[in-house]
Amino acid sequence: MYFSEIKDLKQLPQDTRSLNIEEIPEIITTNKLLFSAWNTKHVDKWNGMSFKELKRKIGENIERLKHSYNEVLAQRTPDEFNSDLKNANFKDLFEERRYALIRRNTDLRSLPTIRPYFNNPLSPGEGYPFDHAQETHLYIGSPVLLSHYSQDKAWAFILTNDHMAGFIKVQDLMIIPAREAKILMNSHKFGVVIKENLNIYDNNDNFIEHIKLGTILPTTSENGKLKVLVPTHHGLEEIKINPNDIAVNPLAFSKSNIDMIANQLIARPYGFGGYLGNRDSSQLVKDFYAPFGLYLPRNSKEQSEFFPHKTLDVSNLSVKEKLRLLKEKGKPFGALIYKKGRIAIYAGDFEGKPVMLHSVWGVVLSKGKNLSRNVIGKSVISSSKIGKELDNYSKKDSFIYKASKIIFLYK
Repeated sequence: MYFSEIKDLKQLPQDTRSLNIEEIPEIITTNKLLFSAWNTKHVDKWNGMSFKELKRKIGENIERLKHSYNEVLAQRTPDEFNSDLKNANFKDLFEERRYALIRRNTDLRSLPTIRPYFNNPLSPGEGYPFDHAQETHLYIGSPVLLSHYSQDKAWAFILTNDHMAGFIKVQDLMIIPAREAKILMNSHKFGVVIKENLNIYDNNDNFIEHIKLGTILPTTSENGKLKVLVPTHHGLEEIKINPNDIAVNPLAFSKSNIDMIANQLIARPYGFGGYLGNRDSSQLVKDFYAPFGLYLPRNSKEQSEFFPHKTLDVSNLSVKEKLRLLKEKGKPFGALIYKKGRIAIYAGDFEGKPVMLHSVWGVVLSKGKNLSRNVIGKSVISSSKIGKELDNYSKKDSFIYKASKIIFLYK
């Protein structure tokens, strides 16, 4: 790994207020994913798959973890893997099917363990922070469906609204009776937190959580005072919240609101699959658009497939043709650029050149057959050819060269 300074990060302002945005698009809004996990309880399909198909897919995902490396970067023994697999208790898959809420920000894991599952750390783009047992990081208040418990009862296997499945610690889960779940689904307005790392406290002034921007919570109002419903150890509590910290109705997609949301997300650390509570490229995209009423799936592949009628295949275009298409048809913050495993927001242009907002681990470098990374490790505004000035910059491994889709999010 290398840590050379990146020219883009010195020459491009890391602040969206400096970008040239002449036309603000009217973006599509949708909340159809809001309770998709709970709606699975009484049907035999989830994310378009039968439970039999889902069981097979889970098996395939687990199989890829078999030959992995542990936290000291030593190859995991068969006994280590089999112990985790046995504790996963997959024979009880879907036995519970109970409504639940996430009680605090928590990691969703492929297997019931916090120990990492790295691929060969000597391979390019592997090792820290690429823990392949990390599915995502879930925010407090997220509705989920409990599938079953691990053998030791310390973990719960859940299905999420974002079409993800995995284990969380049982203390991070709050079971909801069916009656309460229906009230939540039908009787409350939902707000999106628009302040990063908002500290919230219960009514006795005890700390509850650092709330992330993009967190969705049910709201209520009493005597003109806005409150959010937050799962705690005492059940669902109504907690006072400053109206300026949450969007009860979708924010207008205006330049000032774009700046307000985007600039809180810039320069935040990169986190593969939400590792350490940080954002990867798709979590950044998801959290950026949520305050504007556009609730996207969690991973980049599903985000790229969410609006098929608004998606262009650009895999056979040259870099020059892709950039021309972005300038001609893309509208600032109204288009996404996708390559396998990564996604970025088209942020308009700076001094006539297209720029992107994205969370990125590093720039691929190539020397002969050897690949390495120049680490960036955060969310940035960059050109489409970030790091091109570096020695051994690999044009054919760059994000824009490998970009295969452009997704337009405006009406």
